[in-house]
Amino acid sequence: MLDTGKLVLLREVSLRGSVTSAAASLGVSASNISQRLSRLERECGVALLESEGRGVRLTSAALRLVEHTEQILELLARRADIAVADEYPGHPLPPSSGLRSAVLGKEPIRAYLPAGIDDPATAVWAMEPRASDSFRWSRGICRAAGFEPRVQFESPDPYVHRRLVEQGVAAAFLPAGVAEGLDGAAPVTEFPDDMHRRHITLIRRGTERSPTVSACLAALQVAWNEAWAAAN
Repeated sequence: MLDTGKLVLLREVSLRGSVTSAAASLGVSASNISQRLSRLERECGVALLESEGRGVRLTSAALRLVEHTEQILELLARRADIAVADEYPGHPLPPSSGLRSAVLGKEPIRAYLPAGIDDPATAVWAMEPRASDSFRWSRGICRAAGFEPRVQFESPDPYVHRRLVEQGVAAAFLPAGVAEGLDGAAPVTEFPDDMHRRHITLIRRGTERSPTVSACLAALQVAWNEAWAAAN
């Protein structure tokens, strides 16, 4: 399990732009932060910081950790009892000792080309922001198919991607729920048939004994099964 405290340090370095500034903000020594982040790098098995001028730059792996740290901190701050997140193949959410997770199920994903475009390699693409797991997964699918996607539109909202496909502006990877009823676009056959994302529930450890939380989790699972049982 990754230490939430170390993740918070990494997030602070991301916000402040340097270890020294992060140390001043948190009231600890810069050497203390450096040592703890070095341990975090060893635990993750990847580089997290790179020197850049007088400061540091977070690697893509570090940016991904920071993104998930924000989600973890919101649950730990008790702003939410239950969160539903998505997870893409090859990009699992980082574990946390303070959270329990459970898989609701898999939602199929298909790639769609706008009308008049028949080659995904020549299409303009809409994807989620570059720091997201969705973007990394989508780009990896395209590269495995033998081309580098020309991404000209970025939005965290998949319904924006759908609208761009409908308007004939861009191609996009659309989850089945988003693509339902889509007209004027055909799914791309060059990509694997088993593309999907997993939906996961996250709760704070200990809250699973709460009747309210248990009832909500059960209701989420029933709703999921009714919507996607055939796809799983």
